Amino acid sequence: MVPSDSIEEISAVKYFSEVRNGNPVFSTNYNDANPIINGNVGEISAMWSSYKQQYLVSYFDFQRNGASVLRLGNSTYPWGPFDVDTILFDSSKTYPWMAPGWYGPYGGYLVPDNGSKSPIIYITLSLWVPYRVFILSVDLSKPVPTVVAIN
Repeated sequence: MVPSDSIEEISAVKYFSEVRNGNPVFSTNYNDANPIINGNVGEISAMWSSYKQQYLVSYFDFQRNGASVLRLGNSTYPWGPFDVDTILFDSSKTYPWMAPGWYGPYGGYLVPDNGSKSPIIYITLSLWVPYRVFILSVDLSKPVPTVVAIN
């Protein structure tokens, strides 16, 4: 959390440290920081969902077996806790839109909600080899969100 006019000042950074009496507590001390998501989190992206009336977070969970898993989570509060059980992409699996030999997923960035309250959200997903950028269309109205790649 940093005011936009102080983005280049490290002293302006405030870290989430805890929830006390139902309220979030932020600190300027890096050592007070606590994660909002546990695990091997990389390339995190967050947004407010007008449809779910919750915060969404997407990120890559880098597995010990070398697989990269794109997860989607939601929470009432931007500091969590986040339910991150939904897997949108798993590099150890095959998908109809991926050819054999394609690898190196990264990104997984949420495209901001425009306030339309649509259950459809979009996430970018890139591959290193061959270099490709996909738009994933995710339907949040399903018990298990359906994911479609738009190339």
